[in-house]
Amino acid sequence: MRSRRGVPAVWLRASLLGVTACVAILGAGCSAGTTTPSGSPSTPADPSASVETGAPISASGTPTTPLANQVRTATKVIKPGVPEVAFGSVWFKTAPGDLVRLDPSTGKVEQTFPTDVPAASGCEGIGSTDTAIWVCRRPGTYVRLTPQGRTRTASFAGHPDQLRIPVMDDQLWLIGEDRTTLHSLDATSGKEIGAPIALPATSCDNVAAGLNAVWVACHDLGLVRVDPVSRDVTGTVPWPGGRYVAVDQHLLIGGDQGVAEVDPDTLGVRATYDLKPDYFGDLTTSGDHAWVGTSGTAPLTRLDLDTRTVGAVLTTDNPFEFVGVTLQGDVLWVSDIGDNAGRYRVLSVESTTPRP
Repeated sequence: MRSRRGVPAVWLRASLLGVTACVAILGAGCSAGTTTPSGSPSTPADPSASVETGAPISASGTPTTPLANQVRTATKVIKPGVPEVAFGSVWFKTAPGDLVRLDPSTGKVEQTFPTDVPAASGCEGIGSTDTAIWVCRRPGTYVRLTPQGRTRTASFAGHPDQLRIPVMDDQLWLIGEDRTTLHSLDATSGKEIGAPIALPATSCDNVAAGLNAVWVACHDLGLVRVDPVSRDVTGTVPWPGGRYVAVDQHLLIGGDQGVAEVDPDTLGVRATYDLKPDYFGDLTTSGDHAWVGTSGTAPLTRLDLDTRTVGAVLTTDNPFEFVGVTLQGDVLWVSDIGDNAGRYRVLSVESTTPRP
């Protein structure tokens, strides 16, 4: 699903199947974030600047668990994208362009909605409101689809590699195609609201919404906080190579220095984990847990955020060529486009106590 510079992601991934991400875990500590007053411009951080986070917490000695022991259901589908949990089902877009709906209890396909013919270049992006699912149909085109199958199309030149489409204040929050601006679209009509918000970075990738802000992960800066009402950039956190952002009760940014938990008010770094979700990775959080996904033979690692410990490392003999993870309660939904033995699949994984 994921693409870069117009190259279909599945081919890009296939060419890099041997790349394996680091799966060690590290550390806790605090450092001050970089903040700016509401309405004031932010200064891009020096991407080479280090962030002091104190002594690392090592995960050496943390027992590993076979992924197979934790799997509840497995569904074979063609090249699945990032899972979205909504309307009592699990949804994901496939590389061929269909939107698929799974029964979360059985893993069986409930419905398939054809949304497109294969595009010349890939397009990510899925999110949900109280009444509909939004997906990126092809670069420049987004589709709103209700569970009853009614559709609406919206034109918007968004960044095609943004994995999720978060919703806040009845607006969809999307990075522009140039990766330097943040936009909001009406969650019903798909029409753009207000002027684009200039971001203090040039290579932004993913967006999350929660804890009274919209959060943007940017490669050459780190984390950017945006007030959804005033539409001002209200602070930044230097985190080199920032790729993934996730928010629920906790706020997390993943990048070249690993994964950091950030205080949403002060923007200080509360803890760091030396698990680096590369281009093939993902990051998700719900409640007091987070999961980091990478490619390779140890593709899933759980962080217990309240205790700042590594709760589980799941391993497999068949390397993942990874797409996405979505945590919902005690279930982790995982999509893997690795084609070993024809394996394209969506898994539901027990998220809490590892089984021996």
